Amino acid sequence: MADRVLELAGLYQFLRFIQEIERFLQENPLLERDEGADDDGVAPPPNGSLTPEYTSSSTTSSTSSEKEEDGNRPEMPEPEGEWREAGAGVLRVEGSARALLTAERTALNFLGRLSGVATATAKVVRAMRAAGATATLLDTRKTTPGLRYLEKYAVKLGGGENHRFALWDMYLVKDNHIRAAGGVTAAIERIQRTRQDVPLEVEVESLVQLREALRPEVDRILVDNRPVEEVRRAVEEVDLWFAQHPPESRRMRKGARRWPEVEVSGGLTLDNVRRYAETGVDYLSVGALTHSAPAVNLSLEIEDVG
Repeated sequence: MADRVLELAGLYQFLRFIQEIERFLQENPLLERDEGADDDGVAPPPNGSLTPEYTSSSTTSSTSSEKEEDGNRPEMPEPEGEWREAGAGVLRVEGSARALLTAERTALNFLGRLSGVATATAKVVRAMRAAGATATLLDTRKTTPGLRYLEKYAVKLGGGENHRFALWDMYLVKDNHIRAAGGVTAAIERIQRTRQDVPLEVEVESLVQLREALRPEVDRILVDNRPVEEVRRAVEEVDLWFAQHPPESRRMRKGARRWPEVEVSGGLTLDNVRRYAETGVDYLSVGALTHSAPAVNLSLEIEDVG
């Protein structure tokens, strides 16, 4: 719904930097860019919340004497990953005016960005569940440079799960690998020569490639950029192969319905994800969760000055 957002509720762990803001200002370049070399870092508080296109939430703060160095305490009224109505507070912070106002923009940028990722994820999960699908929603590595762990954390708070974090935690044979190796079989065999104990996934773009990728060594098939009916046929073919080639029990993930499992990706949106979920796939991966999620507009409001 347009008037509700799923907040990260402050990224409590990140905002702890306010407790040591005087030291942090000297060490963190993100804040130094806002503060400036000759600026004391004290900016006037905002007159009111900015008006966003579709929703707004805010943090609140109380200020004490600027010389006070202790007592910068962030408090979350609700757990992370909970829905908030527009305008509801997500975090309360007490501390010196200088610390709060210097950290304000950087903190809100992080919170707005990550709350947007969590919200986008939750909307897609809701659409999948409305279809009665039990598939898992995955993110991808299409993340903002330097923010991968935080954005993937936001996806989990939104109800999704994380695909691989980097190249080291899963083999993923993609179209370029297949072309460089000279085919699906050649790519798989090259990996098998030096394979480590991590899962192997193979991306396919046709049923011909799918049949070539159906091998005991493969743990997951990624059907990429295919129409809904072709994805449905791919699931049926994998199920048939699975019935004829039962894997060793130790290789199968607990709770798996088939092996290899089936993931679909490419062009998935909030409008079509339900149809793809109804094909019976095990995973749906959506890069837009992290590369295109709109930020949530958050603001900091000063309540009182003591």
